[in-house]
Amino acid sequence: MKIGKMSISLVLILIANNSLFGQVGSFQNNIKEAYIPKELLNISSRNNITDANATVGSAYLFESQVKGAISTKKYGLVRGFELNYDLSKDDLLIYRNGLTRILHITEIDSFWVSNSVHVFLNLSDITKGAKSGMAVLINKTSDDIYLVKVSSANLLPPNYNPQFNTGSKMATWIIKEVFYIIKNTELLSLKEAEKQSSKVFGENAKNISIYVKQNKLKFKNIMDWVTIFEYYNTLVY
Repeated sequence: MKIGKMSISLVLILIANNSLFGQVGSFQNNIKEAYIPKELLNISSRNNITDANATVGSAYLFESQVKGAISTKKYGLVRGFELNYDLSKDDLLIYRNGLTRILHITEIDSFWVSNSVHVFLNLSDITKGAKSGMAVLINKTSDDIYLVKVSSANLLPPNYNPQFNTGSKMATWIIKEVFYIIKNTELLSLKEAEKQSSKVFGENAKNISIYVKQNKLKFKNIMDWVTIFEYYNTLVY
């Protein structure tokens, strides 16, 4: 399926040593140096972004605020603060001096978290015309086939049944994680990628099929996909 508007989502990128993520190392080195434009400092606080008192669980990506850096479309690299990501609104929250600044996904290219190699990238930087979706890359081949994970937050309404005293009286956040293959700006589920292996792997599809059978790999297993990507790289180098 072609990528259109992806509801409330975030993709995590674990591999950074390639042309797309080559600057990650230098950004990480400067993550503790404060650089925040005045426009981002002159802000008012925002409360109850995700109302923990009215719900079970959270729509935040991290359990608590973490040090990080952001590559923004308007300000460039911004660092020297703590952040979190609200999956329910596709908003990145910047915390500094008791104030909170909110940047929507459309204002962000990518962001990094201190003491981590994970890079969170706006999905539109990988694909063409994506309206929404912060991306996390699990793996990438040398010829730009991407294995990504998309997380989404859904709020389930209360389902308390007073007659049987069962269920929850509060709404509950459910975080769902789905893996996809991206090839030539097309988003394929793992099942679709398995059925259309020739589209994903081209002339190497037959070699991939043989390798999968010989090593008893399963296309449903995400770690087996990582193994398949590593083998595929040996064929295209």
